[in-house]
Amino acid sequence: MFLPLFLKNLVVVRQTLGVALFIVSVATGSPFNITDPDVQWYPPNWTGVIFPGGPEVTLNGTIPDVRQQILQINPNYDQDFGNKVTEANERRRKRNQADPEWPVLCNVPGGYSNLQYVDQFDLDLRWTDGSTTVGPGPKVCTPLVCTTGIAVSLCNDNPFTISPTTDYMTDYVYAIIGACANQDQQIVNGQQFDGDKYNVYIHAPTHCPNNN
Repeated sequence: MFLPLFLKNLVVVRQTLGVALFIVSVATGSPFNITDPDVQWYPPNWTGVIFPGGPEVTLNGTIPDVRQQILQINPNYDQDFGNKVTEANERRRKRNQADPEWPVLCNVPGGYSNLQYVDQFDLDLRWTDGSTTVGPGPKVCTPLVCTTGIAVSLCNDNPFTISPTTDYMTDYVYAIIGACANQDQQIVNGQQFDGDKYNVYIHAPTHCPNNN
């Protein structure tokens, strides 16, 4: 396919930047692929408030599992926290308008998720306001979702426990979809790093903890 010279240069620059950004991520975290036999798995969990003004509670399970539990406990959860979700989405929109501070890597080892399922998971994550805990790393992950057609993991490279908010994790899922999705084949695979030495990884469910 013929490309104008400036587009060819743009492709080269983007590829070069991708290599440079990957080097930066090596320095700030410990990039690895989800198929690495050294990866350890932390039980999936969520901590947040289920009733307005209520105490924080911790539920076990992936984000879709937790969302079902929340709606069973409080069927009015979406109405109760709708404004909070809208505010979080607006913060995300503003952050996404800025240049990304940390890289999105596409086509990393680990296979692909179905794009349609990832889009639905993105909605579940946005409507499940709270945080997810991962034990001390490096190379410790917890599955945010792991079922037919989709797997998204949160991985920790710190030597201490972390609890990123779902607001931030939604940012990264959204960024990976935007940068890495193959719209023709309806698949997506990618990894985004955070400056606090954790990353979100979209991969195939064959590399979930129960399948390793």
